Amino acid sequence: SRCSAGTFASFETASACGACSAGTFSSAMEATGCDSCSAGQYATEECAFGCKTCEAGLYSWAGASRCEVCSAGQYSLGSATACVGCAAGSFSTALAAKDVDA
Repeated sequence: SRCSAGTFASFETASACGACSAGTFSSAMEATGCDSCSAGQYATEECAFGCKTCEAGLYSWAGASRCEVCSAGQYSLGSATACVGCAAGSFSTALAAKDVDA
C-alpha cells in the first residue's frame, strides 16, 4: 500500500501505514520512517508532513512537539535553538521577549 506524507511503512511489504508522532514528520510518499524536526522547529500533531518554525521569543530542541517560552532576562530571534541572556546594560522583564531594552 502507498503511504501518504505524514505516515510511513516500517518495511516495504507492510500492510498498514503508521502515523508520524508529534515532533516528527514525513514529507515523502512511501516513506519508511519519520524524521525529527530540527532544533528551532516543531510539529504539534501526528501525521505532519513538515515542521513549523518557532517564532521570536520562543525556542525548541530537535524533535520538539512545541516551542518553549524564553524566561524573563532572556530573548530569542526566530528559529532559535536556545534563548540568549541579555547583555550587561540591557534587560527584558517580559516572557517570550523578541528583543532587549537598552
